[in-house]
Amino acid sequence: MDYQPLPLNSPSSDSPESGGFLSSGYITNYFGFLRPARHQAQSPSHPWHSWLTGLACLKFRRRLKRTTRLVLLVSIFFVVIFALGRYWDWLGIDLLTIPSAKVSQISESEQDLDLRNQERAKFEAHVNLTRQLAAHESPLSLLRYCSNSRYKPSNANFLVSAVVDEGTLARMDFGPSPKAPRYNPNILPFPKVYKHPYIGFARQSPQRFLFHHEVVWCEMDWVESPVIGRKMLACVGKETVLNLDEWATQAGVCKLYKYLALKQGHTDPRVLFSPLGEPLMVVGTNGLSNCMNQFVIDLRAVIPGLNWKMKLHGVPIRFKRLTELPRPKYNEVEKNWFLMWDESNVEYVQHETEQRSISAVSLPPEKQVNIALPAVQKCLSSLKKTLDSKQEANDIHQATNSLRVTLCDFPCIPTIHNTVIIELIHVKYQNRFEFFYRRYAIIMNATAPFNIIGRTGNLMYAGTDENVMLYTVSMTWDHEHYQQHQDWNETVHGGHWFFEEVEERERKVAHAMSGNMNEDDEGERAIGKKRKRTLLHKRVAPADHMDTSRSVANALSSSAVTVSTLSTASLSTSLKTSSSTIITSSASSQSTATPTKSKAVDSPLKPLMANRPIEGQSFTQNPLVNKYYHGWLDDMIMINIGINDEDAGVLHIRARDMLECIHVCNE
Repeated sequence: MDYQPLPLNSPSSDSPESGGFLSSGYITNYFGFLRPARHQAQSPSHPWHSWLTGLACLKFRRRLKRTTRLVLLVSIFFVVIFALGRYWDWLGIDLLTIPSAKVSQISESEQDLDLRNQERAKFEAHVNLTRQLAAHESPLSLLRYCSNSRYKPSNANFLVSAVVDEGTLARMDFGPSPKAPRYNPNILPFPKVYKHPYIGFARQSPQRFLFHHEVVWCEMDWVESPVIGRKMLACVGKETVLNLDEWATQAGVCKLYKYLALKQGHTDPRVLFSPLGEPLMVVGTNGLSNCMNQFVIDLRAVIPGLNWKMKLHGVPIRFKRLTELPRPKYNEVEKNWFLMWDESNVEYVQHETEQRSISAVSLPPEKQVNIALPAVQKCLSSLKKTLDSKQEANDIHQATNSLRVTLCDFPCIPTIHNTVIIELIHVKYQNRFEFFYRRYAIIMNATAPFNIIGRTGNLMYAGTDENVMLYTVSMTWDHEHYQQHQDWNETVHGGHWFFEEVEERERKVAHAMSGNMNEDDEGERAIGKKRKRTLLHKRVAPADHMDTSRSVANALSSSAVTVSTLSTASLSTSLKTSSSTIITSSASSQSTATPTKSKAVDSPLKPLMANRPIEGQSFTQNPLVNKYYHGWLDDMIMINIGINDEDAGVLHIRARDMLECIHVCNE
């Protein structure tokens, strides 16, 4: 008997019940097409059977695709949300490290605490050292270092290049000059983003040495010398003569050397950066007030595009033309002056080192006063020799510009107690027409009147011949290309959080002790006696409203106070500390003249960059710190050297090497 196929909406004949789940038609509607026929070979009794089976299959596929798409979309949605949450830290959790999250948080907090303690210890040591420096009669002797166990005062400081592989001086090529050699070299660094590292300046005398002089400039880069292959600096493009104003001296002014009254051009250029980054040149030419005088000009005013190349768009140009530098009383011929800036970046000019003469730049001529101490110190005069022959002579000449140096490695906090100003001088020996130079670094206070407190031994340069006339022209920091540390950040490196903690602790101690003293005073008044208070008893006002100089002096002289510390203002900026607490030798501190203080008070000069807010920092910038005029012992100095008025070279050295084994004056 043949079996007839069951209808799709009817229950199976094998089912124990004819109704129930299958009778609803749910399974058959979706999966009925999967039921095999009892007799595959038998054709269906109804013609629409195959069409109905295909329709059910088509519906299932559509619904399966829809379900799959929905699941995929939901999965993608949650994956995207989770990824964005992780990326923007919405979730605030790390599912991969949840088991170790607590352990990592504990370890990070311990590391932060250890780092904080290390920083606190460093700042405490700095406070203690600053206190010792301020109290010492000769603080430079505490900062002095000398790695040479066989050092003698007559020893020389042998300086080796930190840039040239052989350690020798790198020659400078200012291009071929058909008329005369180019000498008196100066270079300044470009920002590291510029295509060339340096801009160079040199003097040329087309009519030899007695007549008209010019200053040429060019952009310079490192090259190798022909054949030998030594590293040297050479002009990249064509050398250009600086277009500077010229004039003749008034008739009758040049009495000693009458030929100087003619247009002499521009001689002995000294190129330097101010604390604000101004590229300045001090140069000699015919004087307006005497025969030959010293002038200053901003190089951006005479070199097209230099402002853009130096990234100095926000720095104003103060000296757009040659500006005559002041002096209380001019000599007939002036030479080799240099500028320097005090702790507030007030601008001064030093005229002479041996018979010292210093005056403020911005004061009018009628108010020009020599603020330097008139005495000649032995540490300088002892460099000269007594000569019998009239054909022989030796003199002390100023040589280079000045730089500000903090006598410790970065990032120790610069203060007037550990920061000095340096210059290089020449002791010039003459035997008829033979000239010989010895070179010394002079160390001065960072505050007016810039007392000389030390000097180095004779500076000898690797790769030079001491039998020729070897002299130093200028020097500058090369932070742009050879800085080994990060830039100074007042918020990070200034230690303000530590000083705030110290001051808060001091305030609490002072307040508590003031309360105790008030109770004691009431008892003492009853018996007609009053106890003298110590520094902490007086220090109840916030440090910002105190006379810092008095507080520091009292803190150093008070033996009863063993835990007193310096305020933020006195240590991190050290602007108002009296002259008795700056770096000075005993003789210098005793001979500090009273008129010097009055000049500082009466001076109308405004600081060049006083209290400048720095972008991205929470505190006012320490005025001693800048990347142009200031550096630390581990920073690089470029010394520009002239050779026989015919050749030029540059020596890159660490400040530490130059200032080793300082001879402290009047020690």
